[in-house]
This record gives sequence, structure tokens and C-alpha cells, in this order.
Amino acid sequence: PNCFLTKEHLCDGLKVLISKEDELLYAARVHTLEIPDIFSIVIDGERGNRPRIYSLEQLLKEAVLDIRPESEAVLTDGTRVCAYWSERSRCLYPGYVRRGGSVGEGKPGVMVEFDDGDRGKISLPNIRLLPPGYQIQCRWPPFVIKSPIIIIKRKYTL
Repeated sequence: PNCFLTKEHLCDGLKVLISKEDELLYAARVHTLEIPDIFSIVIDGERGNRPRIYSLEQLLKEAVLDIRPESEAVLTDGTRVCAYWSERSRCLYPGYVRRGGSVGEGKPGVMVEFDDGDRGKISLPNIRLLPPGYQIQCRWPPFVIKSPIIIIKRKYTL
């Protein structure tokens, strides 16, 4: 399956994976705005549900489609993936599928060698596909809309 995000895919509520400043990936949803070629992204489970604003160009560069593999059969050795390290994780770590060898043999799941050097057997529902050779692209600093703060000034008389 093709994980590359294209302009034709973009619609309200589209599920994507997007990187943050920690260079990990997060499940998010695209929201269209009335301004042409400007989109807001809300990261699932992020505190405050603050939208992040992206231009079309930036979004197509930094986001990929959120695609779960249909079966372990599509995850051949060297397939580029990202995965939740544990059931409680909110972020996905990029890595590669590794087949062969005896590490973790007999345990259910797919062996993933993560970019940070860790390895682990990951259950299929916790794996997402990435484009071949995918490298995280992250702008710094991100543009986050924060709730406006209203300051009330009072006049004091003596």
C-alpha cells in the first residue's frame, strides 16, 4: 500500500501520522480550513487538542497516511514501519521489519529494529506502514494555536 500523502487524499478527518519536535510520529487528523491550502492538524490524545497549522507544502512533506498492515505477510524483511513500543504509548517509533534469526522466536508479533537501535516483537495492531526509506521531517518550531488569554486591567484609585 502507498503511504505517501497527496493533495488528492486531503479531506476533513483524514488520519495521518505526523512528526513533532521530538522526532517521533503521532496519529493525528487533518482538518480543512476555509483558507486555501492551509490545514490544521490535531494530534490524537494531545492535551488541550491544540491545532497545529500547516501549509499544503509543509503537510505533504511532513505527514504520511496512517495505514495499518493487513497481515504479517506484507511485512517483509526491510519494510519501513513505525510502531507503538507499548500499548500505552502515544508516539510511534520509526524502524525496519527484521525477519530471520532466533530472537523472540515463538512469541507472537513482528520483529522491528527501531532507528534508535532497540529491537522488539511488536503486535500487528501496533504497527503502521511508512514509505520506503522514509526519514522524519519536522519543522522547528511548530506553529501551535493557543487559546487566547484575556487580561483584564483594573484602575485603582487611592
